[in-house]
Amino acid sequence: MKRKYGDLSHWRGIIQKKYRQMYIEEVGFTGHVTLVVFNKVKESISFKLADQDDFYIVADGFMWLQYFPSNAHHTMTAVINEKGKIVQWYFDITLANALTIEGVPYFDDLFLDVVVLPNKEIFVLDEDELLEALNNETISINDYKLARKELDLIYASLTDGSNELIKRWDTDLKSISSEI
Repeated sequence: MKRKYGDLSHWRGIIQKKYRQMYIEEVGFTGHVTLVVFNKVKESISFKLADQDDFYIVADGFMWLQYFPSNAHHTMTAVINEKGKIVQWYFDITLANALTIEGVPYFDDLFLDVVVLPNKEIFVLDEDELLEALNNETISINDYKLARKELDLIYASLTDGSNELIKRWDTDLKSISSEI
């Protein structure tokens, strides 16, 4: 299981970045939000989904707006291109979301992911990795069930249009980026 940090300090491909975080406590969302602006990266990173064309998720000028909900087992990353347009929303299913001693949000990744494209097409990723982690005893049966349950909750909120994080990303981006 990998631990991933909101400031992306675990990444070595970032040459220059801006970072900001804030805490939000509102109806619909309570938790930490982080913004990483990729000023300069060693190399751009592209992503491929099924029959979709490759698209970039990391490049100079891109931004990642990440949500770390309190008392939930997922995070969401809004990937925004250099023109300020959404590229994708990426949900990581997590064992836990927490803060480092320094106050930086992080999560322990439970392998399973959900990607939503701007056209609202939904992709569930890495179900095979989740099953492999269970079979290899990297995770417990309870962790496996937790991941599947969280996937069901996220998927339902995406298909019925009630997902609060997708509804609020652009407003939060304006708020947090005004501080950079």
